Amino acid sequence: MSESMFRRCIAALLLVCPAQIASRSGLFLTANTTYAGQLRPAGVTIGKRRFRFPILIAVVPLLSACAGISGLELGTLGAKTDTAHVHFPTLLGDAERSKLAYASERDIRAKYPQVVRVATPGDTNVQYFLERDDKAKIQRITVRGTVDKINMAEDFDAKVTPEPKTQIPLHDGFNRVAQGIYRDAQPYLKPGYKTYLTGHSLGGAAAAVLGITMRGEGHAVERVATFGQPRVTTAAGTGRVETLPLIRVVDENDVVPMIPPDGAASGSTGPFAHAGPELILLDGAHYVYLDRHDATRLATGDLWRSLTTANLDDHAIDRYIGRLRAKQKTAQQVPYNERGRFVSR
Repeated sequence: MSESMFRRCIAALLLVCPAQIASRSGLFLTANTTYAGQLRPAGVTIGKRRFRFPILIAVVPLLSACAGISGLELGTLGAKTDTAHVHFPTLLGDAERSKLAYASERDIRAKYPQVVRVATPGDTNVQYFLERDDKAKIQRITVRGTVDKINMAEDFDAKVTPEPKTQIPLHDGFNRVAQGIYRDAQPYLKPGYKTYLTGHSLGGAAAAVLGITMRGEGHAVERVATFGQPRVTTAAGTGRVETLPLIRVVDENDVVPMIPPDGAASGSTGPFAHAGPELILLDGAHYVYLDRHDATRLATGDLWRSLTTANLDDHAIDRYIGRLRAKQKTAQQVPYNERGRFVSR
C-alpha cells in the first residue's frame, strides 16, 4: 500500500472512527476543526512516529474485505444503466435541511417556521429537528452529522445490535442515536402523517435507522434521503429493509459511505452492507444511478479504488449541495463504468 493511499485510509477512518479504536491503535489527532459537517484532521500522529505498525493491524483487517469483485463482473454490471427515479429539486431541499441541522436552533426555526422540536437528546450530542405541517399532514425529521469526538465514537462503533421492534441487525452507534431521537420526538409525532427523513454523514445513518424504526412502529415513511451515509446494517439485514423508501446520495470521491468496511462485522449477521439504491453525484449535470442489487455488488469493490483519489472535502455537505444545484435544470445519467470521465481529480 502506498503512503498516499494509507494516509487516505487513516483520514477516512478518523472521520468516522470510535475513540476506543483510535486509542488502542496508538492513533491520535493533533488537531481538529469542524464546520457544517466538515471534519478536517490537521495532522495524524501514530505513537511517536508516522505509521507505527500497530495501526496496520487495526486498519488492514477492516479494509481487506473490500478488495473487490472481478474485473469481468465489474465491466458487465457497470456498463448498463438502471432506471432512475430521481427528483433533484427535492434532493436539494433535503441536502439544504441537512446542512441547517448543524446550525443553531434560532437559525433552524427562522428558516423553517413549521419546526416543532429542536433537540439534542441523550448523551450522543446529535441534534435533530422536527417539522410538522398539520394541514398537509406531513412531518419531517432532519438529523445532524458528525461535529465532535463524541459523534465520532458513535460513527465507527462497529458492534451490531438488533433494532428493538424489527430485530434487524444494526450498527450499534447509529442505532443508539436513532433510538434516542425517536424517544425524544415521539410526543411531537403524529400517527398517519406522511413522514420524511434526511441527514448527512452520521445524520444520514441515523435517519436510515429511524426509517426502519418508524416503519416498524406503523408510521407512514414516504422517503429517507441520506448524504454521505455510512453503512448501517449487515448482509443479514439488507434483505429485510428492501421496501424502505431509501435513496443514498454519495459523491463519487467520498469514501465515508464505504465505512464500516466489510470486515468490520462477522458472525451470523455477516459483513456490513448498504441497503437501497445509490445516486452517485458527478460533475455538472452527470450522475450514476444504481438500483439496490447493483449498488451492493459494485460498492463492495470500490473502497480501494476510491482511496486513490479520495479527499475528505468530498464528504462535506456543501460539496453535495453544489453537485445537486448543478443538476436542477438538466441532469444526465451515465453508466457506472463511464463515471470517471465526469469527475474532477
